[in-house]
Amino acid sequence: MTDDLQPMTPREAHDMYLKARDITDTTRRAHSRRIRRLVRWCEGEGDIDNINELSGRDIHVFKIEEFAEKEDGTDYSKETIRSTMDTTRVFLRWYESIDAVSQGLSEKVQSPSPENTRDETVDRTLAANILGYLATYEYASFRHCYVQLLWHAGLRLGGVHALDLKDVHLDDLYLEVRHRPDEGTTLKNGEDDERLVNISQKTALIMPLT
Repeated sequence: MTDDLQPMTPREAHDMYLKARDITDTTRRAHSRRIRRLVRWCEGEGDIDNINELSGRDIHVFKIEEFAEKEDGTDYSKETIRSTMDTTRVFLRWYESIDAVSQGLSEKVQSPSPENTRDETVDRTLAANILGYLATYEYASFRHCYVQLLWHAGLRLGGVHALDLKDVHLDDLYLEVRHRPDEGTTLKNGEDDERLVNISQKTALIMPLT
């Protein structure tokens, strides 16, 4: 039902979201770039002029059409798709909180799994055994939280190290990975690596105790 929601155009939603966020200019531009993909789709192929009308099916179709094969025959990288969909999820979750989209819509956003940046990876069985051990014998410890973020959130070591408490948004289930050279927490690609990272409820549950 959209009767109880507050009408808003996709472009108005984009502008309001960015004004409400306390983030660096670089991160703001990155968020804007990703969210504008959804705005353009709504105004074009989606034919949606009120964000209240967005549905899970719309988000699915948006993802398929937006990241179809490029004109030169190449595909979008999983990282580009993942960062866009993760930001879209946070964007929609924020709008759920102000009754601009239907509750639960953000949970229908699907992101691809992180791309492996190295050929040498940890075997899934080994990773499961490590996490199982930590959950049993070191629950909510620093190591448990650390490994959980590396495996399930797909963060680099530097990304986990760069996290401050203010970057962890447990109620909305996301992290803000930010480049802070003045504080000694840098990211591999500088401000270009600043992004939002969706986390699972399972990961969120152990974080307040670390």
